[in-house]
Amino acid sequence: MKRKFYAIYDKLAARYTYLFESENNQTATRLFQGEAMREGGVINQNPEDFKLCSVGEFDDLSGEFENNFEKVCDAIKQEG
Repeated sequence: MKRKFYAIYDKLAARYTYLFESENNQTATRLFQGEAMREGGVINQNPEDFKLCSVGEFDDLSGEFENNFEKVCDAIKQEG
């Protein structure tokens, strides 16, 4: 089965961080935006510095990793 992996790009650090697995772009976006809305969190304080990217798929039967990079979304800060 192919498993999808995502990373958060930090513009200020100029690197990808927080590699994680999610079912699809929509569930990954939900997790990312949830963290962006967390009061006091670094993404919430500086949303312009972060974006979510799909980095590839891992086939857990063959052990192969396919690099399929794409930007998924930008961080959105929720006010109030």
